[in-house]
Amino acid sequence: MHAGAAPGTEPTDEDIQRKPWKYIGYRGYAEFDEIAVLEEELDNVDARHSTRESADLNNGTLRDDISERTALLELVAKKLRRYNDFLLQHSSLKKLPPAPKRDVKSIKNWHFNHSNAAIAQKEQMYLDKLDLIGVVPQERTPLRRMIDSSLRLRTLPLWRLRKFEASQYDADHVSYYSDKRIHGFASAMIVVIGATMLITPIWFSKPWTRST
Repeated sequence: MHAGAAPGTEPTDEDIQRKPWKYIGYRGYAEFDEIAVLEEELDNVDARHSTRESADLNNGTLRDDISERTALLELVAKKLRRYNDFLLQHSSLKKLPPAPKRDVKSIKNWHFNHSNAAIAQKEQMYLDKLDLIGVVPQERTPLRRMIDSSLRLRTLPLWRLRKFEASQYDADHVSYYSDKRIHGFASAMIVVIGATMLITPIWFSKPWTRST
């Protein structure tokens, strides 16, 4: 929602598709247009100094170029650098996975447990955005994801870190658990399950081999 927009007045996807000039407009194209304008100005400079009536300027040198063209090229270089930085940053962010829903929910619960007053409500609104990302993503096995998705499993006393105690104002709502212990348990279980799947067929095949 745009700043200052009243609830219920935001355009729908259909509205945006039908009238992009109204709902997206200049703010969605500003960076591209600034570069395009400078390119047009460069073309005009080249055209103006390449006519038969223009003064005999050397348009074949970069080291002794006219000041007008040099100034425009410097501006173009700055704009392109910003644009390229934006593209690289955007590409890097696109590679990051979405923020886990459980993490977002945990933060919302923390705000709720503090009557949504610990942080200014306007500064909590980012949690409702759909483009949240995990800044430090972790690859997790299906078993680990199953543990994380279960409140009972992920809060077992086995994982709890006793040396880390929540602040007094958070004591009723916040607990600390060892991610390393949970990960180690999940990895060990995968090894046990894998070994069982390999050994069990051998056990069953022995009587069959003898009878044969």
